[in-house]
Amino acid sequence: MAGCRRRGQSGPGTPQTMGIASDAQVLPLFRYSAGTGGWIAQAMASADAGRDGFWLIRGIASARHGHLYERSPPGLSVVRVQRLRPKPPGRGERTRSQEDSRVTRSLETQSPAVASRGSAPTGPHGPERSVAISIDLEMRWGMHDRLGLDMNAYRANLEAGRAAVPEILRILGERGLKATWAAVGALACTGWDEYFARAPAPPSYEAGELAIDARYADLDPDGTLHFLPAELGLIANSQGVDLGTHTFSHIFMLEPGITAHDVAGDLEAVRRLWTDRFGRAPVSLVFPRNQPNFLDVVAQAGIRVWRGNPLPWYYNRFASRHQDIVSRGLRFADALIPLAHTASAIDGRDCRASAFVRFDLPHALWGFHLNRLCRALDGMAPGEVFHLWFHEHNLGPALGHGLARLAEVCDLIAGRCAAGRLRSANMASFASDGCGS
Repeated sequence: MAGCRRRGQSGPGTPQTMGIASDAQVLPLFRYSAGTGGWIAQAMASADAGRDGFWLIRGIASARHGHLYERSPPGLSVVRVQRLRPKPPGRGERTRSQEDSRVTRSLETQSPAVASRGSAPTGPHGPERSVAISIDLEMRWGMHDRLGLDMNAYRANLEAGRAAVPEILRILGERGLKATWAAVGALACTGWDEYFARAPAPPSYEAGELAIDARYADLDPDGTLHFLPAELGLIANSQGVDLGTHTFSHIFMLEPGITAHDVAGDLEAVRRLWTDRFGRAPVSLVFPRNQPNFLDVVAQAGIRVWRGNPLPWYYNRFASRHQDIVSRGLRFADALIPLAHTASAIDGRDCRASAFVRFDLPHALWGFHLNRLCRALDGMAPGEVFHLWFHEHNLGPALGHGLARLAEVCDLIAGRCAAGRLRSANMASFASDGCGS
């Protein structure tokens, strides 16, 4: 089993669930799969908040032939899981193909009990249930502090992200779905000369690697990883699109060293470029790294709606260096099972995020992710918005695979919109001056 390590054999009499061991309880996280002859992930979740705090599983584990293996996503690791021994398939258990068919039918139609929850949207004279989509279009600007001067790092994903733009527009357009494209302003530049002519001085971050390095121009002279002027023109001229901003140079608003002056200058650079290139200023903003701050400055810059974070505490974002493993683990868990209700009403200018679409999940976990999204879409109250988001580079490097998964998600939304249960929206749909499209 590539990339995994063996933890040893389980003995007789071990339980037929895997979970998190704590003084209070063991939460089952895996279930037996007759099709694979082993255990598959049922949930990646937290445990109790007892006197020892939160215990959580922070990785992906599977067991075959009596062995427990562990495999961890980047930055995560497995903690305190029980050993187990697979049992032979029992009489009446579903085969793998039967299970897949059952899950697919459930996701497409949902049960009557779930589908009938609440009433249909009531239109302009009453609260509707809305689903918003926002795409953080950033290319290398959004990753530069992590990638450094290595232009080959993550390159396949970034190049796939460029190719993904027209395909994402096609998938959304074919289904009549609206979306906000929150683009880093620099992407609209035609090259490095225009970028340096328009860009304000970078913030004086305490962590110097967060600032844009002028050497990027020498290492990527043709701007393949940094500029998308043609693609932004295509986006701006598409139906149902709100061309928002992700700031001009992907500045980090909760990092020590940034000032209100930095934020105002950055957003003014976007306003000028958007007006020159597209004939209109942006009204929507997605904060880089989901770090909302300087809200008064943002509003004064003409931004009328922004994407905040979900309400549960583990979605609160701080400076990058203070992202703790517990919060990250719980956010990952919430993508697979409903730890919290993340749809919410518009709060002033805040159109809060609800879910990040995780296109890179293993096949077994992707089904849980889709089911999580379905339950959230069908559990909304009148007046609430369920706000999905992702980056263009999340679809790669296997772009066809990522686009197929995006189409699955969009089909779930479009079917509910066609049935009158939801309405499709972009962030500008909720702009405070009613200028949305």
